[in-house]
Amino acid sequence: MTRQLRLLNFSILFSIIAQLGQAQHVVKGRVLGNDGGSVPNCNVVVKGKSVWTTTDFDGFFELTVPSSDDVLIFSFIGLKSKEVAIKGRSYLDIVLKYDCTVHFWDYRKVSFYALAGAIQSTYGGKILLSLPKDLLFNTKGPLIGDLTYQANRNDDLFLRSSLEYRHFIYDCGYSADINVRYRNIDINRFSSWVYAVEGDFNFKQHTLTLGYSGLRQDILTAGFEEFRTFSAPVIGLGTKIFKSSTSIRGKISLFGTQKVIEGELKYDFKKLSVFLNYYEFDTFSELSLGAGLNLSYSLKRKSG
Repeated sequence: MTRQLRLLNFSILFSIIAQLGQAQHVVKGRVLGNDGGSVPNCNVVVKGKSVWTTTDFDGFFELTVPSSDDVLIFSFIGLKSKEVAIKGRSYLDIVLKYDCTVHFWDYRKVSFYALAGAIQSTYGGKILLSLPKDLLFNTKGPLIGDLTYQANRNDDLFLRSSLEYRHFIYDCGYSADINVRYRNIDINRFSSWVYAVEGDFNFKQHTLTLGYSGLRQDILTAGFEEFRTFSAPVIGLGTKIFKSSTSIRGKISLFGTQKVIEGELKYDFKKLSVFLNYYEFDTFSELSLGAGLNLSYSLKRKSG
């Protein structure tokens, strides 16, 4: 009888250990919107249980669940909730669709980049600041501003800046942004200023850019300074590849016999970004390699 009780106790203990071992299941993954962008602060909850976590700035999550057969619920404001059965898997790629009735989430990001030019030997930096939609104005999307400065030992100057109002129009699988851009080139032979207003029309992974640009060019010839002014339409195309981690964009403006060509190849990995920019106007051209860090920030508000 005593031997039978011992065997029974061992059997119960073994069953408990087996259940505990089965309970320790870790599932990881990433949550993206159907436009390919990461979804930060998305809620990840085990259905019917008080076990949950949220995604990080880049949409990644990690959660220890009671059972490998549990169901996870993914939810975020502005996106349709989704239930996904784990089925023993350790990694999940989740795509949430916009419900098209709530505004896009706020962007809270500040970025710093270092740049080096391969043609004109320019060097410099870039800073980008994204303000959430409810900080200054009750807008649908965020305001994003950036400033880029490059120079070389010959005192040649290449300056760029822009202000973007993102998602001022949007729908499922479609959005539109508006940009105001400024560029200044100042070298020994000439100086130029370019002003442009552009609209980016985003269709899932692809972007069509349409706009209008004005150009002023100052040329110093034989001691005389000549001023020229031009205006022209802007057209460009862009797309995202490799699960939206890589983007390619190109634009062109034709000012009569003059043209401005711009191109960018950018790769994002978590908080890091690496990009290659090309700019050409008249006899000036520059190929710049840049790398930087993207940081998120939070806003604390006093209650009324």
